[in-house]
Amino acid sequence: MLFCLFACGNNSTDISQSGTDKSGIQATEPGISETTQRISGQPCLTVSGKPLHVSTTAADFAFRAFKEAIKEETNALISPVSIITALTMAANGAKGETLEEIENALSADIAELNSGFAKSETASEGVKTANSVWLRQKIGLEVNQSFIDINQRNFGAEIFKENFNRVTLDKINRWVSDNTDGMIKNMLSELPDDAVIYLINTILFDAEWKRPYSQYSSNSQTFTTENGLKQTVDMLNQRMSSSDCFTLGKTKGIVKEYSNGYAFAAMLPNEGTTVAQALESFTGEDFVSTVNSMILNPTCGTGLYPIDVSIPKFEFDCSFNLNNILKSLGINAAFNSKNADFSAMATSSFGNIYIGNVYHNTSIKLTENGTKAGAATVIEFVEECAKPADDAEIIKFDRPFIYVIYETNTGMPLFVGTVREF
Repeated sequence: MLFCLFACGNNSTDISQSGTDKSGIQATEPGISETTQRISGQPCLTVSGKPLHVSTTAADFAFRAFKEAIKEETNALISPVSIITALTMAANGAKGETLEEIENALSADIAELNSGFAKSETASEGVKTANSVWLRQKIGLEVNQSFIDINQRNFGAEIFKENFNRVTLDKINRWVSDNTDGMIKNMLSELPDDAVIYLINTILFDAEWKRPYSQYSSNSQTFTTENGLKQTVDMLNQRMSSSDCFTLGKTKGIVKEYSNGYAFAAMLPNEGTTVAQALESFTGEDFVSTVNSMILNPTCGTGLYPIDVSIPKFEFDCSFNLNNILKSLGINAAFNSKNADFSAMATSSFGNIYIGNVYHNTSIKLTENGTKAGAATVIEFVEECAKPADDAEIIKFDRPFIYVIYETNTGMPLFVGTVREF
C-alpha cells in the first residue's frame, strides 16, 4: 500500500542566505536517493526508485489525532495528510529529542517520511497540494540553506522572505486562499512580534461522484443528535448494493466512490454508541485493511442484496489550534522554549527557536454532485526571547456519524470528519 501524499507544490523560488550552513541534513542524507520523478510537472523524490509503504502508520496517526479533535469541535474535520506534511517539513529542521518525538508521533523516521512524499503514478485529478516556507527578514536570524533545499526538493515548497508586517499577513492569507480555491480564508489573524518562520501546507479536494444522485433523490428528514435533539435536514437517498457496505468495530459503513480514484466512507455508530466510543473500537490499520479488502476483493455472486442509503447534505468549516492535540500525541519538546532543537532549520542570536502555534483550518461541502474540501496547516515558529505564545485553546445517517475521504489504491485518509449536529 503506497503512501500517496501528492506532496508536490508549486514551482519553488530560490533564496540566498548569509552565513555558513550549519544543518545536519545533507543532499546525500542516508535513505534519500538522488533519483527524482516528475508528477504533474513537479519533481518528487523517491527512495531506490520506489515510494515508501507507510499508509497504515499514517492512517493510525489520522485516527489518533481525530479522537483528540472531536473533544474540541462538534463537527470536527481534519486533514491528516496536511498535518503530516507540515510536521515532516518541520522535522527536516529538527534534531535530538525534538526530532525523535515527531518521528514517534508519526511512527516513521525522517528518511521514511521524506521518501513517503513520492508517488509512482500520475497524481489524481481533483487533488491539489501546495507548500511554502515564509522567512522573516531579520538581522540575527540565520536559516540553514540545506533546510530550504530539502523542503524545496521533497515538497516543491515555495520560499518567501518577508518583513512580517501587515502586507505579509495579507500575502500569507491570500496564498492559502488561492491554493484552496477560496475555501480557507483569513487563515491567520496576526503575525506576532516574535514570529520568525512559517511552514504552510494546503490541500484542495474537488471531485464528482462516480455515480451521482438523481435529480429527485433528496427530501427532508429528521436527524437526531447525541443529546436527543431533533433537527430537520436535507437527505440524499440512493439504492446501493450490500457489496458497498462494511462493518468496522462498533460501526456499520458504506463506501461511495468519486470519479478520480478516491472514495467517501461513512460509518454509522451502532445504536447507543457515541462517535467517541465508535472511534475507540477500531484503529487506522483496521480502516485501511477494511476498505482495501472491499476494493481488491468486492463481494460478488450470490448473497448480494440492495440497501437504501440516506445521508444528509452538509457544509462545515472547522478551525483548530493543534498545540494540545499534538502534545497529547507525544510532541512536547518542539513547543518548549528551552528544550526545542530546530537548529537544523535556523538559529537566532535573540534566543532559541521553537513552535509557538500549529493552526489547522478545514472546510467541506457535500452535495448531490460530489464533494469539495480544503485544508491548511500552518506551523508558527517563534523566538524564545519574546513573550511566549499562549497555549490556551482558542445506514440511514440520521444521527451522528464519522466520514473519511480516502485514496482507493491505498486506503490513506485524506480527510477525516464527523457530523454530530446541524
